[in-house]
Amino acid sequence: KPGNLNQLSNKIVTASNSAACGIELTIGKEYLIGGSIDENGALRGNLCGLVQEWSTVSTADRKALESYKC
Repeated sequence: KPGNLNQLSNKIVTASNSAACGIELTIGKEYLIGGSIDENGALRGNLCGLVQEWSTVSTADRKALESYKC
């Protein structure tokens, strides 16, 4: 989370289908999603970036993410 934001949105803006690199997620599963935050504070993600089920993220990567600073 960038330092100028108090809280991240719980919504992600993405294209409407996978043909346009839109992300399709399964309700009840957790994901690690790489993306960006636009000038209005909206989270943006796409299939061409990082989309990984959280259960498959390695312990080393999880630890690295915990200490990451924007």
